[in-house]
Amino acid sequence: MTSRILHPTAAMISDVHVGDPENARLEDFDRDEAFAHLLDAELPARAGSRPTTLVIAGDFIDFPQILPELGKACSVERLGTTEEESLARIRRAILGHPRVFRALADFLARGNQVLVLPGNHDIDLHFPKVFGALREACGGAPAPALEFVSEGKIEQNGVYLEHGNQYSYDNWFEHWGDPIRTAPDGARRIERPWGTLFMDIVYNDIEDAYPFVNKLYPHDALARVVLRLMCDDTRISVRALARLAAFFVTRGKRAIAGWALGEEDEDGGPVTRTAIESFVDTFDSGMANDRRRALIEETAAITGASEAPEADDVLPPDIGGRIGLLGRTDERGLDRRARELLRSGKRSVVAFGHTHAPFARSVDLPGRVGWIINTGSWIPRIELGAGEAPSFAELAVAPRSHDLRYLWLQLEGSPRASLEPLTSR
Repeated sequence: MTSRILHPTAAMISDVHVGDPENARLEDFDRDEAFAHLLDAELPARAGSRPTTLVIAGDFIDFPQILPELGKACSVERLGTTEEESLARIRRAILGHPRVFRALADFLARGNQVLVLPGNHDIDLHFPKVFGALREACGGAPAPALEFVSEGKIEQNGVYLEHGNQYSYDNWFEHWGDPIRTAPDGARRIERPWGTLFMDIVYNDIEDAYPFVNKLYPHDALARVVLRLMCDDTRISVRALARLAAFFVTRGKRAIAGWALGEEDEDGGPVTRTAIESFVDTFDSGMANDRRRALIEETAAITGASEAPEADDVLPPDIGGRIGLLGRTDERGLDRRARELLRSGKRSVVAFGHTHAPFARSVDLPGRVGWIINTGSWIPRIELGAGEAPSFAELAVAPRSHDLRYLWLQLEGSPRASLEPLTSR
């Protein structure tokens, strides 16, 4: 396998989620100065002023949340934006965060290296013009100093680095290494997994109404908190709720059945009132009966639901956990994949991003110790206690915190890895 990392030391970060400050309700990244400090001071100090490599392991740019109207423009569910549309999006990110891209340009100018891996939110970097815009914003550094790792992973000296979305079926790409596909109208568009489709059609509208939702932790509580808020919030119209319900009893049902696992069912069968009632009751928050009835009727009207139930019409009781309701990953899939890689005997360190939850965990292996590491996220967090379901007013003023980490790797000889806190914010 080709050696991508040029230097004896490297750092990995992920899930920076640089967005568009012009759309403040969808912009989650606010650590521009911390990012610059990492490149200007922290990594040079770690490397002893020797050149080092920065690996950005996916979701550097949050394409689906920039110019979100573009995500609704393609009627083909499995296809997203064109190259020109993705180019417009990255230009907004570059314009909105000059400090970030100036820091990258300065880092490269000092003889360091930057490797960019794709994630599910920045798969658009496969478009040549899009990565070309990133290269230009980083001072025009040529390869191999600045490279896009199109295969989505780095494997070198016993270390395995990847974003991790491929082990989460709502964010899984069928054509991960070659995601630019031809639409029925001949346009070349980026592949769109189920999770991105949900963001484009539903989630961005939810975050526009509730800007705190992308900051809630732990993620397994996110779906119920948000949907209960929406059901109880009389500012959210029944029609808006019905569009959400209609999305899940059509596309969501298909995903549960295996659509996003490659067993695509274009038809999915007719929607029935039984399926709609099952979905509404799954997220029952004690909403008034008249509002519940109106929601069911409006959803039935949108979907053209029939009266007759089918055998598989009742949705699973934990629909949120089954389909990664708000675009989150199945952490068990990542852990399973990491252990498979470590057990192969060729790797000592496996590092992912994607889940936004940083950790470093040792794994006892025959005759050795392996490490599974996650570098977390750069977006702020609102921590929820066990079983906590705060109100809209409480969440709107809840304190935000950051837990910024990076993986530090020493690659000479046997690899050594540590998950480090960023020392200055």
